[in-house]
Amino acid sequence: MKAVILPTAKTEDLAPLTTWMPEFLLPVVNKPVVEHLIELLVRHGVKEILLVLKHMPYETEQYFGDGSRWGVRLSYSLLTRYRGIADALGRTESSRLEGPLICLPGDLVTDLDLCGFMDARCRGPGSIVSARPVARSSDPGLSGASAGEAQGPDACPLFISEEALPSVSALGIPGTPGSPGEGVSVYPVTCGYERIRSPADLVRVNRRVIEGGFKGILLPGREIEPGIWVGRHCRIHPRARLEAPVLIGSHCDIQAGSVVGPGSVVGDHVIVDEGASVQESVVLDRTYVGVHTRIHDALVRKNWMLQTPTMLEVYLADDLILGDLEKGTLSTQAGRLLNLFLALGLLVLTSPLWVVYLLYHFLAPSKKVLDSEKRLCGCGQMSLAGVRPPDTFDLFFFKSRNRLIRKLPGLINVIRGDLNLVGVSPLTEEELEKLPEEWKTLREKAPLGLFHLWELEKEADLEWEEKRVADSYYAVTRTAWRDLKVLGKALLATLLD
Repeated sequence: MKAVILPTAKTEDLAPLTTWMPEFLLPVVNKPVVEHLIELLVRHGVKEILLVLKHMPYETEQYFGDGSRWGVRLSYSLLTRYRGIADALGRTESSRLEGPLICLPGDLVTDLDLCGFMDARCRGPGSIVSARPVARSSDPGLSGASAGEAQGPDACPLFISEEALPSVSALGIPGTPGSPGEGVSVYPVTCGYERIRSPADLVRVNRRVIEGGFKGILLPGREIEPGIWVGRHCRIHPRARLEAPVLIGSHCDIQAGSVVGPGSVVGDHVIVDEGASVQESVVLDRTYVGVHTRIHDALVRKNWMLQTPTMLEVYLADDLILGDLEKGTLSTQAGRLLNLFLALGLLVLTSPLWVVYLLYHFLAPSKKVLDSEKRLCGCGQMSLAGVRPPDTFDLFFFKSRNRLIRKLPGLINVIRGDLNLVGVSPLTEEELEKLPEEWKTLREKAPLGLFHLWELEKEADLEWEEKRVADSYYAVTRTAWRDLKVLGKALLATLLD
């Protein structure tokens, strides 16, 4: 017996989660959703599994590997576009599909009895069996499309016999639009059955799992009290309160006076600071929840939060409310202090030039020696319309042919925190619109700077695209030592300009 796990047809419905991770790695109680499917298959004796990959395949394969951690043999099939199960099977080598198959959607969370499901083919007229969930009063999330499965049988768990497999690969699932045949046998199930098709679904499914809605799903961590699971190497302050049901990941720090739960799942390497409250929510890995921050009915990842009742997305730039622990707060603060110290030192050293230019500015105001331009810096808070406009700042400069003199007022921007001394070029709105999307992504890895890597080039005037390429290269190779070398060389190059 073999199994095939199929990708999500519309990964855009799961955005922005699917911009950060593959749909196969969406966390359900701090384990990828597909890992739960693999464990389900292992419990029922299925040891050969094919993962059909479409979105971010490298990350998925890197996590699951050859499957030896679960005692199975994993193989992979890569598609550029998913057009349904028939197309996926038809594009896979027939030697990898020998024997009967169990096909499962990759966004499914279930405790389906696979043995009973496979035996159903003996009781039905067809050689293809589709598991269809039956809504129960105890299944709040199973209604409408989930219960009726209006999306078609190939979106449900399927058992395909060895005899039917060639025709399915060539012609599709019988009974679906554009496919011949009389249909498939239906196996009604009343088990736990949820599909994750949106970020709000992810919150609901996590909550339902820790409430015991799925039998047999293995929860990570240790149950220290009924309904309270805690991972390894966690620090829970004696005055912190955990309310069941709740699951805390590994390497978490829950501070004094904070309240976590009920109905909450906290990822790995998360800090919940003093007086904070997390209820009926999911907090993903490496997130900082600030002092007295209140989170309720939300999905949180670092600085991003989705309020599930209203579906309002918010990006909080203030790391003291919600923060990204991967940023390295201490190193960021140390870098800020170093930039401030060096900027003040350069300001003192160049003070004679400041005096000359400022006197000229005040004596001949019509010349407007000191000027400024609007530049973009990062993202602001998301509006009610779902738009996250970039913030702007005024970049100061002297009107001069010498690059060093022209940049001197930019030290004010460094002192104010708008810029670092070394970084990528601050752009205007028009310049940012001209950038390819991948270059925008690379630029986000580095701060904005007053001095830039491309200024070290000997050519007097580089093309605009060459400067952006240099910015992108700097963003992915920057280190603190490299910044100091770039600063020294850039100062020398601009001085000799």
